[in-house]
Amino acid sequence: MKRFFNEYGAVVIIVIVIAILLVLVGSIQSADDGVKGTGLAAKVGQVYSDTIDKFKTALNLNNSNSGISSGGTTADVTTPDMTPSGEGITLVDASTFQRKIGYKTVETISFETGDPSKGTGTSYDVTSNQDKQIVAWKNGNDVVVKSQKKILLPRVAESYFSDYKVLKKISFANFSTEQTVNMERMFSGDVLLENLDLSRFNTSQVTSLNYFFSNCSNLKSINLKSFETSNCKKFTFMFFNCSKLRTLNLSHFKNDESGSLYIDYMFGECNSLTDVDISNLKSTYSVVANNTFENCYNLITIYCNGFKSYASTNNMFSNCSPKGNIDARGNPSQSGVFTTK
Repeated sequence: MKRFFNEYGAVVIIVIVIAILLVLVGSIQSADDGVKGTGLAAKVGQVYSDTIDKFKTALNLNNSNSGISSGGTTADVTTPDMTPSGEGITLVDASTFQRKIGYKTVETISFETGDPSKGTGTSYDVTSNQDKQIVAWKNGNDVVVKSQKKILLPRVAESYFSDYKVLKKISFANFSTEQTVNMERMFSGDVLLENLDLSRFNTSQVTSLNYFFSNCSNLKSINLKSFETSNCKKFTFMFFNCSKLRTLNLSHFKNDESGSLYIDYMFGECNSLTDVDISNLKSTYSVVANNTFENCYNLITIYCNGFKSYASTNNMFSNCSPKGNIDARGNPSQSGVFTTK
């Protein structure tokens, strides 16, 4: 009721004044039937009828927008569709994104579907073509990135979220990596991150995952179920110094076998790791595996079918003593380092 009078109070007052005038100078039948009279009464009456019509139209429009029918009953209220519409819109490059949001103080980032012109705090246009279709709102140390369309990571996204030293949480409700080919150092150096859900990541075109999580020393849980690595052959330092990770199931990692496979330092310094599954990483060429499991001194089981040819294996198992039924080349061995599945 209060909202009604705030919006239409002036109209109500005008109607009352005109009605009083009509009583004085002519006769009124009803608001629905119009106004009859002569002279001044006719003129004032016509204004009265027009005002009534406009008032009823505005009232019906207001009722429609508020989900209330003209009869006073509640109509169906449509819930806003929070699904991104149309083709995606690409974000700015990594350095521009970091500079605009002041990444050194950012503690949380959320990618959401919504009106980019509405938010809390200070706004920054982070659309690649600067047309404000993607806007980052920074409120204190929290950042919300909003667009009504699908938010796309650039084709080259190296170091996009790297070295956010106070970042504790990042969510990807509206986020796509479908066009990205380079994800090197994506989260490298994010020392306060403990959990990451990357189930929305599309990595089908990615050719390099080098240093992806390197030095994420507090990372305890990662959802990598959506990762499709058929075009990737570079995994160097991918999990280096993820010293809180206890287990990694990468059995769905199936690499590009057309050339050498690079897994040097892939799990180096993961000293809490007890088991890892890389059973589908293969190569018909040589494998570069220097320091791959260096200082993984709690590692017991490595599910792997072995590699027939190595380019280099310097310190591959330094300070690491896994137990298995095959050697590094896949041959049966009582003192094996790999376990077949």
